[in-house]
Amino acid sequence: MIGHDSSLLLGFGLADAWRFDDAGCQTGSQWSASATAFSKSCPALLGGTPLPIVFFGYAPGTQCGELRLAVAFDENSPRSPRTRYTLWQ
Repeated sequence: MIGHDSSLLLGFGLADAWRFDDAGCQTGSQWSASATAFSKSCPALLGGTPLPIVFFGYAPGTQCGELRLAVAFDENSPRSPRTRYTLWQ
């Protein structure tokens, strides 16, 4: 495994109040995401030298938002198929 990538489509008719880009109401560091472990029993699903990619896009015409959370890292294999891992928090 060399990374994971998730995209969330945030419906149509999304009000400007929920925009997380610089043109919206949540500018600066109002929102953050971390790929770190949630707890010792739920370790982060990462390899060495992680490169997190967090993106929020907004289309004013459709009032539709997209939140993308991705991270690339050195090749890694999850240790146990029974362990629950943290992707993002």
